[in-house]
Amino acid sequence: MVKKTFLMIAAFMLLAAASLQAQDVKGKYILRSVEGGSIVFIYPQEGYKSKEMASKLVYDLTYSSVTDSVAVNFTYTNKVQTPAPLDSIVFVTSSARYAAPASMLYIEPKKSDKWENRASANFPGDDIKAITAEQNPAQIILYIQGKEYLFEIPEKVWRKNTGIINKVFDVAKYNY
Repeated sequence: MVKKTFLMIAAFMLLAAASLQAQDVKGKYILRSVEGGSIVFIYPQEGYKSKEMASKLVYDLTYSSVTDSVAVNFTYTNKVQTPAPLDSIVFVTSSARYAAPASMLYIEPKKSDKWENRASANFPGDDIKAITAEQNPAQIILYIQGKEYLFEIPEKVWRKNTGIINKVFDVAKYNY
Protein backbone atom coordinates (compact mmCIF):
# COMPACT_ATOMS: atom_id res chain seq x y z
CA MET A 1 0.00 0.00 0.00
CA VAL A 2 2.81 2.43 0.91
CA LYS A 3 4.65 1.57 -2.29
CA LYS A 4 1.50 2.15 -4.38
CA THR A 5 0.85 5.51 -2.67
CA PHE A 6 4.48 6.53 -3.20
CA LEU A 7 4.25 5.66 -6.92
CA MET A 8 1.02 7.64 -7.30
CA ILE A 9 2.54 10.68 -5.57
CA ALA A 10 5.71 10.41 -7.69
CA ALA A 11 3.65 10.14 -10.90
CA PHE A 12 1.54 13.16 -9.90
CA MET A 13 4.68 15.21 -9.14
CA LEU A 14 6.21 14.30 -12.50
CA LEU A 15 3.04 15.32 -14.32
CA ALA A 16 2.87 18.57 -12.37
CA ALA A 17 6.52 19.35 -13.11
CA ALA A 18 6.03 18.57 -16.81
CA SER A 19 3.05 20.89 -17.03
CA LEU A 20 5.05 23.70 -15.42
CA GLN A 21 7.81 23.31 -17.99
CA ALA A 22 5.46 23.10 -20.98
CA GLN A 23 4.68 26.39 -22.67
CA ASP A 24 1.53 26.71 -24.73
CA VAL A 25 2.42 28.90 -27.69
CA LYS A 26 -0.78 28.45 -29.64
CA GLY A 27 -1.95 31.89 -30.73
CA LYS A 28 1.37 33.53 -29.76
CA TYR A 29 2.99 33.60 -33.20
CA ILE A 30 2.54 33.32 -36.96
CA LEU A 31 4.83 31.07 -39.02
CA ARG A 32 5.18 31.39 -42.79
CA SER A 33 7.31 29.29 -45.08
CA VAL A 34 9.44 31.20 -47.56
CA GLU A 35 12.01 30.10 -50.07
CA GLY A 36 14.96 28.71 -48.14
CA GLY A 37 13.37 28.83 -44.68
CA SER A 38 10.67 30.47 -42.65
CA ILE A 39 9.59 33.76 -41.14
CA VAL A 40 8.13 33.80 -37.63
CA PHE A 41 6.32 36.74 -36.08
CA ILE A 42 6.00 36.54 -32.28
CA TYR A 43 3.09 38.64 -31.05
CA PRO A 44 3.73 41.58 -28.72
CA GLN A 45 5.05 40.86 -25.25
CA GLU A 46 4.92 43.12 -22.22
CA GLY A 47 6.60 43.46 -18.85
CA TYR A 48 9.47 45.91 -19.26
CA LYS A 49 9.17 49.19 -17.33
CA SER A 50 11.35 52.25 -16.85
CA LYS A 51 11.02 54.18 -13.60
CA GLU A 52 13.00 57.12 -14.96
CA MET A 53 10.94 57.41 -18.13
CA ALA A 54 7.69 56.37 -16.38
CA SER A 55 7.04 54.12 -19.35
CA LYS A 56 6.26 50.56 -20.31
CA LEU A 57 7.97 48.92 -23.26
CA VAL A 58 6.05 46.50 -25.49
CA TYR A 59 8.02 44.46 -28.00
CA ASP A 60 7.47 41.94 -30.77
CA LEU A 61 9.95 39.83 -32.69
CA THR A 62 10.22 38.80 -36.33
CA TYR A 63 12.67 35.95 -36.89
CA SER A 64 13.96 35.00 -40.35
CA SER A 65 15.62 31.60 -40.62
CA VAL A 66 16.86 32.64 -44.07
CA THR A 67 19.06 35.41 -42.67
CA ASP A 68 19.14 34.04 -39.09
CA SER A 69 18.23 37.49 -37.83
CA VAL A 70 15.61 38.95 -35.51
CA ALA A 71 13.90 42.30 -35.93
CA VAL A 72 13.00 43.59 -32.47
CA ASN A 73 10.19 46.12 -32.79
CA PHE A 74 9.20 48.03 -29.68
CA THR A 75 6.96 50.80 -28.46
CA TYR A 76 7.47 53.07 -25.45
CA THR A 77 6.21 56.46 -24.28
CA ASN A 78 8.05 59.40 -22.83
CA LYS A 79 7.07 62.77 -21.47
CA VAL A 80 9.10 65.48 -23.16
CA GLN A 81 8.47 68.85 -24.73
CA THR A 82 10.38 67.95 -27.90
CA PRO A 83 10.75 64.28 -28.81
CA ALA A 84 14.08 62.92 -29.99
CA PRO A 85 14.79 59.80 -32.02
CA LEU A 86 16.24 56.73 -30.37
CA ASP A 87 19.92 56.09 -31.08
CA SER A 88 20.30 52.45 -30.06
CA ILE A 89 19.05 49.63 -27.88
CA VAL A 90 21.15 47.37 -25.65
CA PHE A 91 20.19 44.11 -23.96
CA VAL A 92 22.25 43.55 -20.82
CA THR A 93 22.47 40.03 -19.43
CA SER A 94 24.54 38.60 -16.60
CA SER A 95 27.17 37.51 -19.12
CA ALA A 96 27.12 39.97 -22.05
CA ARG A 97 25.81 43.13 -23.71
CA TYR A 98 24.06 43.01 -27.09
CA ALA A 99 23.72 46.35 -28.87
CA ALA A 100 22.15 47.45 -32.14
CA PRO A 101 21.36 50.79 -33.76
CA ALA A 102 17.66 51.60 -33.78
CA SER A 103 15.49 52.95 -36.57
CA MET A 104 12.51 55.07 -35.64
CA LEU A 105 9.28 53.86 -37.23
CA TYR A 106 7.17 56.72 -35.86
CA ILE A 107 6.80 59.28 -33.08
CA GLU A 108 3.23 60.36 -32.28
CA PRO A 109 1.84 62.79 -29.73
CA LYS A 110 -0.37 61.46 -26.95
CA LYS A 111 -2.10 63.17 -24.03
CA SER A 112 -0.33 65.95 -22.08
CA ASP A 113 3.24 66.14 -23.37
CA LYS A 114 3.55 62.37 -23.84
CA TRP A 115 4.90 60.90 -27.03
CA GLU A 116 4.52 57.34 -28.28
CA ASN A 117 7.67 56.05 -29.96
CA ARG A 118 7.92 52.98 -32.19
CA ALA A 119 11.36 51.75 -33.18
CA SER A 120 13.07 48.70 -34.63
CA ALA A 121 16.50 47.10 -34.30
CA ASN A 122 18.01 44.04 -35.99
CA PHE A 123 20.03 41.45 -34.10
CA PRO A 124 21.70 38.20 -35.17
CA GLY A 125 19.46 35.25 -34.31
CA ASP A 126 22.16 33.79 -32.06
CA ASP A 127 22.23 36.97 -29.96
CA ILE A 128 18.49 36.86 -29.27
CA LYS A 129 18.67 33.12 -28.56
CA ALA A 130 21.51 33.76 -26.08
CA ILE A 131 19.54 36.56 -24.41
CA THR A 132 16.40 34.45 -24.03
CA ALA A 133 18.42 31.47 -22.76
CA GLU A 134 19.44 33.51 -19.69
CA GLN A 135 17.89 32.48 -16.38
CA ASN A 136 18.02 36.02 -14.99
CA PRO A 137 16.03 38.78 -16.68
CA ALA A 138 17.85 40.84 -19.26
CA GLN A 139 17.74 44.59 -18.84
CA ILE A 140 17.07 46.87 -21.79
CA ILE A 141 18.81 50.22 -22.16
CA LEU A 142 17.53 52.74 -24.68
CA TYR A 143 19.93 55.50 -25.74
CA ILE A 144 18.30 58.78 -26.71
CA GLN A 145 20.69 61.61 -27.56
CA GLY A 146 23.43 59.97 -25.50
CA LYS A 147 21.28 59.57 -22.39
CA GLU A 148 20.43 56.06 -21.20
CA TYR A 149 17.04 54.87 -20.00
CA LEU A 150 16.90 51.56 -18.15
CA PHE A 151 13.97 49.16 -18.57
CA GLU A 152 13.59 46.16 -16.27
CA ILE A 153 11.24 43.18 -16.18
CA PRO A 154 10.12 41.01 -13.25
CA GLU A 155 11.65 37.52 -13.18
CA LYS A 156 8.28 35.74 -13.40
CA VAL A 157 7.30 37.72 -16.51
CA TRP A 158 10.77 37.15 -17.98
CA ARG A 159 10.41 33.38 -17.60
CA LYS A 160 6.96 33.45 -19.23
CA ASN A 161 8.07 35.62 -22.17
CA THR A 162 11.30 33.73 -22.82
CA GLY A 163 9.47 30.41 -22.52
CA ILE A 164 7.20 31.49 -25.36
CA ILE A 165 10.05 32.91 -27.46
CA ASN A 166 12.26 29.83 -27.04
CA LYS A 167 9.40 27.45 -27.87
CA VAL A 168 8.58 29.47 -31.01
CA PHE A 169 12.27 29.31 -32.04
CA ASP A 170 11.99 25.52 -31.67
CA VAL A 171 8.88 25.52 -33.89
CA ALA A 172 10.75 27.57 -36.49
CA LYS A 173 13.75 25.22 -36.35
CA TYR A 174 11.57 22.18 -37.09
CA ASN A 175 9.72 23.93 -39.92
CA TYR A 176 12.55 24.74 -42.34
